[in-house]
Amino acid sequence: LFAAITASLDLSQICRTACRIAKEQLAVDHSGFVLFNDDLKSGTVLAEFPDLGSQKGTHIPIPGVPAEEALLTSPEPLIILNTAEAEELGPVRQIVLDLGITSMMMVPVIGRDGKPLGSFSVDSLIQGGTTFSQEQIGFCKILAAHIAGAVQNARHYALAQMKGAEEQALRLATVAIARKLNRTVLLQRILVEAIALLKARSGGLYRYDPLHQSLEIVASVPNDALVTSTIAAGEGIAGMLVLDTSRRHFIWDDYQTWSNKPRQLLNIPFEAVIEVKLLAASETLGVLYIEDKLGRRFTEHEAELLYSFAEAATITLLNADLIENEQEMKHRLELLLRTNESIS
Repeated sequence: LFAAITASLDLSQICRTACRIAKEQLAVDHSGFVLFNDDLKSGTVLAEFPDLGSQKGTHIPIPGVPAEEALLTSPEPLIILNTAEAEELGPVRQIVLDLGITSMMMVPVIGRDGKPLGSFSVDSLIQGGTTFSQEQIGFCKILAAHIAGAVQNARHYALAQMKGAEEQALRLATVAIARKLNRTVLLQRILVEAIALLKARSGGLYRYDPLHQSLEIVASVPNDALVTSTIAAGEGIAGMLVLDTSRRHFIWDDYQTWSNKPRQLLNIPFEAVIEVKLLAASETLGVLYIEDKLGRRFTEHEAELLYSFAEAATITLLNADLIENEQEMKHRLELLLRTNESIS
């Protein structure tokens, strides 16, 4: 019976199968599944059986809703015999009433590490509601344990898939910049690849001058007007980052509200920003920034991904500098040789 749940690695399918089993085995009218977000401050209706309409994807608040908070602290199912009078449901009560649910049992789904993963409900739609037997409660607990294992397996699989895709994207981005030896072309290509890697909308590169304690934007995509803009160390996120030896990156959800935003950038509509250092042997060479629309929340994981790319970009830039210097030296020697020949 439960093999249908654990056989899948698709989270939506797992939850819908669980709802179908609960509905059919307990002879109730409906079952729904809410998946909690990692911060345990909200959840999302991920599946239901049968489909009653438009509730899939509905946001479910947790803090301030006694019934939902109880699912975080107790492994026991919560039974509500009259949803119309259940104040413990808070704003969730209207969602339940819109579905025509008159009574329900909410069952916590708890992972192997003890962390709540979500909850499923078995619901009655008949007038006057219904009660739930000890046999039904016991079955729901067993079902919840199988769901928990399947959900965790699906999440681990999804993370592995995502990690694999990110590693492939990082490798391709690194390869894409490896052969760009012209510095101007290389700078543009680094930004194009970094923006694509984080699926953002713009980016830029600061070059840090420790002697003058300043940063100059040497490349930006797509806004070339920013190039040659200079800020002092300590100004803005980039300026703060180069002076902070304890940090490699910084994330800000809305740069428009940054109190220390440089005057040179006041009219630039930067919103969600993530910035990482370009380091060589612990020496800060510059800062790579990526920007996206308001509402985007860059994560620590994305910061690590961008920093890994920045490490490869730094090596490529240093190699390009060496080649350019070698070519410049060769050019000067050729000039000297021609000059000597002319004198002779």
